Amino acid sequence: EEVEALYGVSGEWIPTSAPYFSDSLAAGVGGGMSCHIRLQDDFGRFATIDVVAEDLFPAEVVARYSEPVCGVDYDGRICQLGATAAGAWIFVTVIQLDEAVPAELEPLVATLAANAADFDSAVAAEVTDEWWSLPDTCDVFGAQIDVASIITNPVSGPYEGSPRAFSTFLEDADRSLYCQWFTQDLAEPFGMFSITIVPGGASGWEEYTALAETDPYNLGPVSTEPVDVAGAQEALVYSYGGFEQKLVATDGVNVISVGGSLDSDLRVQAAERAIAELAAG
Repeated sequence: EEVEALYGVSGEWIPTSAPYFSDSLAAGVGGGMSCHIRLQDDFGRFATIDVVAEDLFPAEVVARYSEPVCGVDYDGRICQLGATAAGAWIFVTVIQLDEAVPAELEPLVATLAANAADFDSAVAAEVTDEWWSLPDTCDVFGAQIDVASIITNPVSGPYEGSPRAFSTFLEDADRSLYCQWFTQDLAEPFGMFSITIVPGGASGWEEYTALAETDPYNLGPVSTEPVDVAGAQEALVYSYGGFEQKLVATDGVNVISVGGSLDSDLRVQAAERAIAELAAG
C-alpha cells in the first residue's frame, strides 16, 4: 500500500513469490526492492518491479533496457524496460500477450520513475569484510561442497526454465549467486536442488522470512519449522502445501537458501557444507 501510494500505480500488489524472494533480499541489499503487481486485466497477468541503486549495475545494462526488450521466457514471452530516476534504476517485466509491446509497460515505468523521488533514496549497502565472497562459478562451488555425494552423477545448470535477467544482473554485481544441480540418474529419488547465496543479506532477514511465509500462487498452506544448521545463527524450513520446501539460514551477516527435492537430512547437509565453505573464504 505504501509503495502504491508513493508510486501512484494501481493494481493488486502481491509479495515476491517464493522462487524469487532471494532476488528481493538481494535487491534490498542493493538499495531497492522487488515486488509484483497483478495487473487489472482479464488474463491474471502480473508485472515484476525491481529497483536498485542506479550505480549497482553497469551502464551498458542500463542503456540496453532504456527501450523495451522482448523475448521468450520459459513457456511464454515477456517484455522488459528500465529507467533511471532519483538515484534508482527501475526495471519492469510484463508478460507479452502478442507481438506488440504490452500497453501497460511504458506507462508503468514512466509512473514509477515520475514518483521515485517520493520514495527512500536507493543506496546500496557497503560491502564489509564479514560478507561472504561468492564462488567464481557454480561448477567450482559444487566441487567445493562435494555435490556428487549429495546427488548422483550431478550436472550444474538449470533443471527447469532459465534465470531471469534481473537475477543475472545481481550475480554479475556480486550481490547474489543462484546455483542449481540435477542428477543424470533417473532413478535418483532426490535428484535436484539449488543453493542461493546473498552476501550481507541478514540486514533484510525479517522481511525475507516474512516473504517466505506468503503464498501468492496458492501452492497451499505455508508451515515454518526451525532447524539446527551448523554455522547458522538462525535457520528455518518453509513448506508450501507439501509441494515445495525451502531451507533459509543466516550467520547473522549473510543469507543462504536451499531448495529443490532433497530430503530433510540432505537439505541440512547441503546448507552446512555451503556455510562452512563460504565462511572459510
